[in-house]
Amino acid sequence: MVLAGVAKTDITPPVGIELTGYIGRQQPSVGIHDPLFAKAIVLADGNTKLALVSCDLLALSRESVAAIRQAVNHQSQIPLQNILIACTHTHSGPATVFLRNCGTVDKDWLAKLEQQISNTIIAAANSMEPVNLGFGIGTADINLDRRTKKDTTLKPNIVDKSLGVIKLDLITGEPLAIIINYTCHPVVLAEKNRYISADYPGAVCDYISSRYPNEPLVVFFNGACGNINPVIRGGTWDDVYRLGEIIGKRAIEVLDSISTNDAMAFSAISQDAELELKIPTIAGLEYELDIFREKAALIPQAESMNQRVNSAMVSWAEETLNLLKRGKVSQTVPLEIQVIKLGELILVGIGAEVFCEIGLNIKKEAGAPTLIIGYANHVVGYIPTRKAFDEGGYEVDTAYRYYGNFMLTRDAQHTVETTTLHLIKSI
Repeated sequence: MVLAGVAKTDITPPVGIELTGYIGRQQPSVGIHDPLFAKAIVLADGNTKLALVSCDLLALSRESVAAIRQAVNHQSQIPLQNILIACTHTHSGPATVFLRNCGTVDKDWLAKLEQQISNTIIAAANSMEPVNLGFGIGTADINLDRRTKKDTTLKPNIVDKSLGVIKLDLITGEPLAIIINYTCHPVVLAEKNRYISADYPGAVCDYISSRYPNEPLVVFFNGACGNINPVIRGGTWDDVYRLGEIIGKRAIEVLDSISTNDAMAFSAISQDAELELKIPTIAGLEYELDIFREKAALIPQAESMNQRVNSAMVSWAEETLNLLKRGKVSQTVPLEIQVIKLGELILVGIGAEVFCEIGLNIKKEAGAPTLIIGYANHVVGYIPTRKAFDEGGYEVDTAYRYYGNFMLTRDAQHTVETTTLHLIKSI
C-alpha cells in the first residue's frame, strides 16, 4: 500500500525585500504579483518514507537545506537522504543564497523561511492516507538553447522538451497531488520586473489545479536547464500565463493517459561528488583586478548595470585574491546528487544549474524512465558541458564569479554523469 501526505505554505516575503537572479535589477521589490509557495509531498510504501519538496525560490544553500532536513528528521523520522528539497529557480523571488550584487539575503527572514519549509514537510508527514500512483512522460515546446540564440555561430544543441508528470490519486479517484517536471529557466519576467512572482512555474501549477473540482496540490520541479530559456524572455504577465497554459494543457493530456496503482516500492540514496576547481595564479588575478579597477573610473554614471557588473567583478577579484594569499583554497567543491526511485521511475536531484545535454545523457543511460530535478538540495552554480568549455561564454567564464570564487574544470560533466549513473545502478 502506498501512503501520501501533502501540504502547502505561503512563503511570500514582505514587500521591500531584495530580489535575486539579475545583476541589472534595481532593488528592492515594490509589490507582490502572485504568491510564492513551499509544497511538500511525503510518500511511504510500508518500508521507506521520503519527502519531495518544491519551493518558489531561486535556490537554497546547503546550510539551509541541512537545517530543514534536521528539523524534519527530528519530528517525522524521515531519513536525511530521503528528503529532496528543490527550488523552481524563479528569478522574481527573494534573495535566499549568496549571488554577488544580485540582492542581499535577509538572514532573519531566511531563518523564518527555513522553519516554514520544515513545518510544511512535517504537516505533510502528519496527513498520510492511501493513494494510487502513476506517471507519464509527454512533451511541451516553450524552451530553447539560449547560448545558440545569443551566438548563432555555435552548433545547436538538443533541447529537452520532455514533460514529466506524476499523479497521486485518492482511493475515491480524485487527484490528491500532481508533480510536473520541465526544463526551462523561469525568466519570462526579466530584470525590469520588481514584483515578487513564481514566473511561469506558478502559472503552470495554477492552470492545472484549477481544472479539477478538488484543486489538487500541483508541484513543479525544474530540470537540467542551465543553458535553457523560455521562447519569451523579458515578457509580460500575459506571456507568463500563456506559457504556463501551454505546459498545463500538455500536462493534462498526459494525466488523462496515466494509470495508477498502489503496488509500488520506494528507495533513495544521496552522495556528494567532488568537482575539481581551476585555481588561478595570484599574479593573474592581480592583473585582472587592476583592469576592473581602471574600468570602474571610466563607466558613465548613467550606465548603472555596467557599474553593478564591474563592481561585482572587483569584489570577486579582491575576495578571491585574499583567499589565495591566505592559502584558504579548496581544490574541489562538493555537489550533492540524490537518486529516488518510485517504482520504475527514477528521480535525479542535482544541486546545480546543470546543462541540458548532461541531463539528456543521464536519461539515455539510466535504463529506466528518468526525470532530472535541478536546484535540488543546494546549488553550486553552473555545470557546463565539455563542449561549452571549448566555446566559452557567460555560463563558463563569468557565472561562477557571482556564485563564488573558482571555475569548475572541464571534467565536471564526466564527474556528474558517472556519479549519477553509479548511484542509479546501486539503488
